[in-house]
Amino acid sequence: MGVIQNGGLETGDFTGSVIDGHVNDPVVTNTLSHTGTYSALAGLNPQQETFCAENNNEPLGDSSFYQQFTVPAGGGTLSFWYWTCTFDFLPRDWQDAYVTDSNGAILQTIFHQCSDHETWVQQTVDMGPYAGQTVRIKFLVHQDGRNPPSDITGMLWTTCSYPRHAGPRRRLLQQPRQRHLHSHPHLHRQQRQRLQSRRDLSQRPGRSRLRTPDHELGTADS
Repeated sequence: MGVIQNGGLETGDFTGSVIDGHVNDPVVTNTLSHTGTYSALAGLNPQQETFCAENNNEPLGDSSFYQQFTVPAGGGTLSFWYWTCTFDFLPRDWQDAYVTDSNGAILQTIFHQCSDHETWVQQTVDMGPYAGQTVRIKFLVHQDGRNPPSDITGMLWTTCSYPRHAGPRRRLLQQPRQRHLHSHPHLHRQQRQRLQSRRDLSQRPGRSRLRTPDHELGTADS
């Protein structure tokens, strides 16, 4: 099992996650998906079948969910895809993503926005600063309940992934280049040939194999 459970929502429910913002409850839907069949929807008003249309039924409050996990010792990168729509703007409505500690205190705001992308956007998060810690990845949509005109805001989330084996990074030390002849058979053969050629030359008549140093020369008999 990977670090993130049910990252594609393919169970059709929130298995692995916890709903903690209930206005209105997030839902798992097949209305729109990135890959696979399902995505998680926070915000809007799916309980009244309002997905991205103004029907004068905007809730007042937070719709949110999170998943808690332990970051591997090597940190790694968390990746997910999200899709947003809104008829409103900051600071009245917003779509947020956070990294929090296990008590819900925010460690990092991944984004705080009120956007109308209406296309899938990939987001990555460097988890290195939280290596070895138990944290949560949390998604929240706030709506201000203005009816009419019901300026609803929502966010879909899916395809959350994390390396299965994100361990400590190991530095590979480059081994020094070995200069032994046996590690280079071709060079070894060439050197042997050169040495043999030198021996042959030194053994020719009239040539000394080794030159006697001047300080070892005796006085000539006269």
